[in-house]
Amino acid sequence: MKYNLITRLFLKRIYLLLKIGVFLGKVQLFEEDVYDKLKGFYFNGIPLSIHIKYLKPIMGPGKCYDRSLLLSFGFEHPTLIQADMKDLELKYGKDSAWHYFIESNGYVYDPTMLLKIDKRLYYLMRKPKNMQSWSDKELKAIPLIENIKKTSINDLRTSLEQRANLLCVVPLIQEIVNDSNNDSFQKEYHDFLVDIQYDFESISKEVDNAIYELLSKSV
Repeated sequence: MKYNLITRLFLKRIYLLLKIGVFLGKVQLFEEDVYDKLKGFYFNGIPLSIHIKYLKPIMGPGKCYDRSLLLSFGFEHPTLIQADMKDLELKYGKDSAWHYFIESNGYVYDPTMLLKIDKRLYYLMRKPKNMQSWSDKELKAIPLIENIKKTSINDLRTSLEQRANLLCVVPLIQEIVNDSNNDSFQKEYHDFLVDIQYDFESISKEVDNAIYELLSKSV
């Protein structure tokens, strides 16, 4: 896509500020502590750490809201922010300028960039406006957040409903893992499957038996 001169200059400005931020230590990767906290929560049967760190390519543009909600589990007191970003407005127009991200302890955690950026620098870079915010208490009332909190590692090991869902989800993610050539992704996913005692054949039998019993009772 070709941009006009004003857009190109603004994007160049963001790039330069990012470089300065990296040099000054104000732009960093997410801490491993954040990913460690995300490992203890699950969405569609998959740890949030895997969703955030590795599955961004299958959650395309416009998914920053969902990813921000998942990312919020990595913090004690996160704040969800929605704002219209100047760079997105220049690139896509006013109706597509909105973006969601998490704020915590003076930093912005951007679910698309996967970067932790000093809040003042982030605002200087992207010039957000028309901002709305949700506190950690308000986030707890969002249905997606509530549903994630209800699912434990034990549910993935024992709940027939959860294990039936894994039959659909796990093979799809496995294809992404195989194509990724990412050793850390492959190891983390393998360790997760071992942890939940995933075995396609045995789970298939569990589900088949449950369906057979249900049909027998209906006759």
